[in-house]
Amino acid sequence: MKLWQHVASKIKKETSKEKQEGEARERFLRRYRYFQELLYHNNSVLEMMADMEEKLSGDFIFDKRYVESNVAAITDGVRNIIENLNFISNERYSGLRERIDEIHPRIEAALARRMEVPESDYTIPLEHITKDKTDTVGGKIANLGEIRNRAGLPTPEGFAVTAFAYKRFMDHNGFLSRIEEMVSGIPLDNLEELNRTSRKIQDMILEAEIPQDLAAAITEAYSKLCEKAGRQVLVSVRSSALQEDGEFSFAGQYNTFLNVPFESLFEKYKCVVLVSSTRGRCFM
Repeated sequence: MKLWQHVASKIKKETSKEKQEGEARERFLRRYRYFQELLYHNNSVLEMMADMEEKLSGDFIFDKRYVESNVAAITDGVRNIIENLNFISNERYSGLRERIDEIHPRIEAALARRMEVPESDYTIPLEHITKDKTDTVGGKIANLGEIRNRAGLPTPEGFAVTAFAYKRFMDHNGFLSRIEEMVSGIPLDNLEELNRTSRKIQDMILEAEIPQDLAAAITEAYSKLCEKAGRQVLVSVRSSALQEDGEFSFAGQYNTFLNVPFESLFEKYKCVVLVSSTRGRCFM
């Protein structure tokens, strides 16, 4: 009897040991699977972030939908990383859930925010421009005005055609909704369709009417330049990007037209609007 009890006890211990080992093995396998998922989502998030950084270099075409979809995918990936990490570490990093819940709405709010074009005159002479008008006239001419009006250094005469003037031009022709309708749904890898649509938009802008009040404001500003010079002058027409000469550089990306007579002034203004992705600020 004692022998049988001993054998039964031994079998029970071995069975219990095997069960414990099996449970430990299962826990290890589960943790290993969660670790693999963590690595997978981490690599996916890093790849998407690297792709967005590459797009930001300026050599690629992308739209807001690309940013929104990537942000959503990155957020989902980060949430998966947090869940897998907490399973592996027995909820050691549970506070990360609150952090992602705080950060994500702020990112969505930034994506939803639209830049408001400040209301202003359609044109502003250089002698009235300083850096505090950057959002109205763009960085380049704002800095030029700063040099002239605060540093007291000599600069050419000129005037800015403002962002509000651009808005007037676009609203007058109903371009914003028309352009959005034309480009919506075009896959970004369909270069042929993108080029075809781009040419249609270019032709549409170049053939568009400049509203009479805007044309009158530009004509008046040009006439004042001629009065200062005492003769009919030729002007330079070029863009002045919002962030230009600041944190970002846009050198060589926009058109500059030199020695423009009055007869070609409005045509060149539309050419600057055409290539400027910074709300059509330009100066002359």
